[in-house]
Order: sequence, then C-alpha cells, then structure tokens
Amino acid sequence: MSGGEFRRDIQGLRAVAVVLVLAFHLWPGSVTGGFVGVDVFFVISGFLITAHLLQHPPRNTRDLLEFWGRRIRRLLPAAFLVLAATAIATRIVAPETRWSATGGEIIASALYVENWVLAANSVNYLLAEVSPTPVQHYWSLSVEEQFYLFWPILILAVFWFAGRACLGSLAVTRTAMLAVVVVSLYVSITATASEPSSAYFITPTRVWELAVGGFVATLPALSSLRLSGHAVDGVAWLGMAMVVIAAVVITAETPFPGEAALLPVLGTALVILAATEGRRSPTRLLRNRPVQHLGDTSYSIYLWHWPLIVLWPYAVGPITLVAALVILGLTVALATLSKVLVEDPFRYARSFQALKPTFRFAAVGMLVLSVMGSAQLIEAQIRVDAALASAPDLLAEPDNEPGSVPPAAPLEPGATLEPGATRPAGPTPSLGPDSCLGAAAIVRGFVDCPQDPASKMVPKPLVAATDYPAVYGDGCWNYAPFGTRITCNYGRGDVRIALVGNSHAGHWLPTLQVLAKQHGWTITTYLASQCNATDAPLEFFSASKTEGCLAYGRWAMDETRGQGFDLVITSQRQSVTTDGDTRPETRAAALAGYSTYLTRWSDAGTKVLILRDTPFPGRTLATVPDCLAQHPTDQPACAGTPQSWRSVDPLFDAATGLALPGVSTIDTARYFCTETVCPAVIGTIVTYIDGSHITATYARTVAPFLEAEILAALNR
Repeated sequence: MSGGEFRRDIQGLRAVAVVLVLAFHLWPGSVTGGFVGVDVFFVISGFLITAHLLQHPPRNTRDLLEFWGRRIRRLLPAAFLVLAATAIATRIVAPETRWSATGGEIIASALYVENWVLAANSVNYLLAEVSPTPVQHYWSLSVEEQFYLFWPILILAVFWFAGRACLGSLAVTRTAMLAVVVVSLYVSITATASEPSSAYFITPTRVWELAVGGFVATLPALSSLRLSGHAVDGVAWLGMAMVVIAAVVITAETPFPGEAALLPVLGTALVILAATEGRRSPTRLLRNRPVQHLGDTSYSIYLWHWPLIVLWPYAVGPITLVAALVILGLTVALATLSKVLVEDPFRYARSFQALKPTFRFAAVGMLVLSVMGSAQLIEAQIRVDAALASAPDLLAEPDNEPGSVPPAAPLEPGATLEPGATRPAGPTPSLGPDSCLGAAAIVRGFVDCPQDPASKMVPKPLVAATDYPAVYGDGCWNYAPFGTRITCNYGRGDVRIALVGNSHAGHWLPTLQVLAKQHGWTITTYLASQCNATDAPLEFFSASKTEGCLAYGRWAMDETRGQGFDLVITSQRQSVTTDGDTRPETRAAALAGYSTYLTRWSDAGTKVLILRDTPFPGRTLATVPDCLAQHPTDQPACAGTPQSWRSVDPLFDAATGLALPGVSTIDTARYFCTETVCPAVIGTIVTYIDGSHITATYARTVAPFLEAEILAALNR
C-alpha cells in the first residue's frame, strides 16, 4: 500500500489520537482510556515509515543515513525546542524538589531513552509514587525513535535476503512483519501480566503496534480492490468505533498494553487499510479544515500539552475548567507556531538537507540538552548538600553500632548487618515532652506550641523528599516477586524485636532505632514492598507476585511466631486490593486475612504490637515536600484533615475487633492530626517524604511518645 500520497483519513486519525490524549490529560474522567491515542500514533508511524521504506528500500549504509537524516529533520527540532523551553520553565516556576527528577528525564528524553528510565522507576515502589515530570510524555517518542533506528536495518536485511534467496521481497517483508508482531505481542502480553508498570513503557512490548502498521503497508488498500464501497466504508467505521470504544472502556486499572491494546491497534489498522474517502466513510467527518489542522500539528500538540499541564499548577494554580481551556488554547497556538516556524523550516530548508549538518545538529542538540539537564541535577544536589550541612543533628541516624558501616554491595538472602551512623554524632536537640520539636508540638498542643506557617522547615523540603529510613540504602528490602529472604539487624541488645510488614512498617524503623539505643534492643526487619503480612492473597497483576507475597507472609510468620522475639511490631498500608474485594477500601476479605494471621501469632504466645497506619496525604496531594517547596511561607496550604487524609487499615481494625491475648495496638493518628487538621509541618519538622511515607526525621521525634506503650507491650 502506498504511503506517499496525502491521506486525509490518516491526518484525521492523528487528530482523533491527539484529542483523546488531550482529553485524558485535561479531563481524565471524560475518556478513561484516552491514552490509547498513543497506540494510534504508533500504528500510523509504523505504516508510514514502512510504506516509505518499501518504496525506497535501503541498499547500503548511505541509504540508512539518509533515512535517519530525514527523521532527524522531521522530529528533533521541535522536540529539542520543547525540551529546552521546559528545562528553563521548570527552573523558574517549579519547586526545587522537582529539579532533580526533571533534569534527569530531560537528559533521558534528549537521548531518547526516556521510556527505559520510566520503566526502571516504575518498579521502584518509592520512585513510582513521585509526581510525573513535565517531560514524561517523551517516553512514546523514545519508543518511536528506537523503532526508527532498527526498522530500516530490518528492511535492508529482508530485501538482501529476498534477493539472495530469489524470493519476492514483498512476501518476505510481510512474513518478517508478522514475525515481529507475533513475538512482540507475546512479550507484551507476558510482560504486562507479570509487571504491567514497566511493560507499559519498554520497547519490546510496543514494537508490535508499529509492526502492525508496517504489515498493513504491505497489503493493498481495500478501496483499491473490487469491493463494495459500502463494505469498505463499513470497515473504516468499524475501525474507528474500535478506537473510540477502547478510549471509553479501557481505564488506568486495565493491564496495558498486552491484549487490551489489540482493540485500538487493530481498529487503527482497519481505518488505514480501508483507505476510503467515500461519502459515507469516517473521512467525510475528518477532512474538514479544523480537524485536518489538528492532524497537521498533532506532533507539536503532543509535545507542548504535557509541560503546560504539569507546570501550570506551579505557575498559576489548580487546573480548573477555565484553566484547562486556556491550556488547550495555548497548546494549539504553540503547536501551530512550532509547525510554521520550526518543524517546516528545518524539514525543508535546503541548507539543512546534507547529512553532516543534520547529524551535527542532532549531536549538538543532545549535548546542549544534556548539559541543561545536568545543570538542574547539579544545582539540586548542591542545595541538598547545603541543607544537610546546615541541618541539626536530629537528621543523623541513631548510632546503633559505632564504627560499623552499611555494606557496599547488596546482601545475600538471609544475611544480616549492623548499620552505623551516616553522620558524626553530636548533641541531639531535645525530643522530650517539654520540647516543641516535631511530635512534641502536637502532643503538647498548638496552644502551648504555636505553629508558624512560615517557619524554617527541618529537613528542608528538598531533603525531606529523600529522608528515608536506613533499610533502603542498606539493602534490607525485599521486592516482588518476594522470593528473597533478606533480614537486617539494627543494634545488638538482649531484647529482640521483629519489625514486620511493608513500607509503612519500614518507616517506623527510625523511631525504633532511637529506642533501641536507649534500651538495648535488637531490631530485626522483615520488610517487603507492597506485600502485606496476611493470609489473604493480594490482587497483584501477576499470579507469581500474589503467591510470592503469600509465601513471604507465611515465612515471616514462621520466623517470628513463638518465643523467638520478645515483641513483634507490625504496620501495613493496604495499597493492593485483597483478592475478593473490589478496591482497597473494602474490608471483608482483608479483615479475614488479618484475623487468621493475628490469631496464629496469638496462639503461639507471640507478643504483637500493631501501629495504626499513618494518615494518607496522597488523597489530596501528589507529595508533601513538593507542596511545601511551592508554599514555604504558607505551610497550612499543604495540610489535610483527618477525613481527607483518612487511611484504610483493616489490620488495625481486625486487631481491635478480636482483642486477642498478647496482641496490643497503638493509634498513631494522634501524632499526625488534631481533631480538625493534619499539618504537613509539625513543630518545624516536615512529616512526609511523599504522599504516603513519613520522614525519618519526624519518625525519630515520635520515639519518646511511643516509648511507654512499646515497653508496656514488651512486659505484657
């Protein structure tokens, strides 16, 4: 099928795709699956590129360079412009907490590996909760550029093989396309089933979508065959309906891409294959001037829309309906200017057609953008170092084992360590009941400890965003599919305490370290990301994770039940739905799983202390440090209420309902919320790392107030 002539149906498809993406990002509830617009783009790109390569098949290195040169002239000028503008705008309007992540992703986007960076971050539980950067959308461009890199080489190899084997080049090409579709689709389905968060971004799970477009390019258009015009128009309408249905029925909860992507991909392929402009075809609706303009500028619209959406709240305020319409207008205006002033001049300028200036432009542009991204990374790190240097010793880790250091390499399963201080020990600010520092302020009350909305924050928001407990850096964490069995010991006291649970148990480690140093305790960690110690299976996207988590919970039970530990302390965030429940907020299956789990501990004579899960700012904020960095003199703007930050805790509910021998509970909410407010800063201490986990610094200030209740649990 020829891709050389202008196709108004394809321009219309581009318009539909970009409108779906815009609607999804500006009004998420309007089209829950609007992100499938990206899949439509993939199929179109695969079709157009393959059609061109079939008309002008590469025969040698020079042909490959000419092809890549055309791609550079078509795509990189506008992409580089938006990246540069975004880097500058981020530095001006975004809080400093966003500089480092954005700088790193600007570099990744400039080098067209952004999809792999996002895939790596998506499987890191803590990084997965970080706010998206204004260049995150470059992941799809990275996939396409990687496709453009190897696809012409594949075509060259196919034509060479067909010539040597005396076979029809078109038939061999078609076979090769089908092989790529089958292999990549299989990878997409299996990877999406096992790790959907990373599968969404990586190239092997997406290539089949572009290859479907390539396969269509090897087929004759239906409109060129002896078929009824009504039938051809019907095929086009069927394809368009499949795209629209996909945008409506697919949601963010749908494992994607996998088999779910077949609906928009095959729908797009049918529209392209039909190639009809009949009076009753979709093209009749899509060929009007405004729609065609959206198709013409769809690339630049895609580039500009996301930085505007992400940076708007920092520069102006919340995205209201009016703001969304303004963003929409700005996006189209900037895209139109980019098309006229940047895309077309670079694409068609005679002085820019030679290979040397083209590749020189690509290399220099990537270098300049990498320098800009690096500058943001360096400046952010300098500010972190300065904040740490000026921070009080409250930021230091408790010196559980003087002179010991964290391991230089990841621990082997079953290994233990004795982490030491990360900073020289010194006089620690008073954390006692007479203080107004941290948790002491909310315990004493804000009448006795007035809160200054513009107070100096400890740690500063930039540092608070990285104020994790030691277990992460010490390699003491167990990740999906939870087959590892890593435990770590903190302290060498005679009293043995096990800390069991997921990250919301882990963020209490700094509290326990303070007390362990004072009372001679040894804290042994049994911690796993998103995996709750329960008898109820969690609905991970893969069966291996579900079973792995159950097995991990059984192992933790076997390790801690009985008299081996003087006390087991546990806390859980219910972030993954329990099997049998429709969402984390539902309780029946979760309560049942925790009830039997707690009963087994109690029946074995184990002393267990449950810390109620902390309030959940993520219901109203992306991250607390980002908000505080944006409102340093108006800290109450980042506060919540006990209702708006309500956390769901079926473990605590099960424990209080059962009243089992040896099992006690502490409601920790009083250290984070009054009856009316949950401050983001309490006693000058920033409370949260992100939208979920408490800072290690604040956790240490809670230690004096949990001390008596933990000692009581030990002595029951």
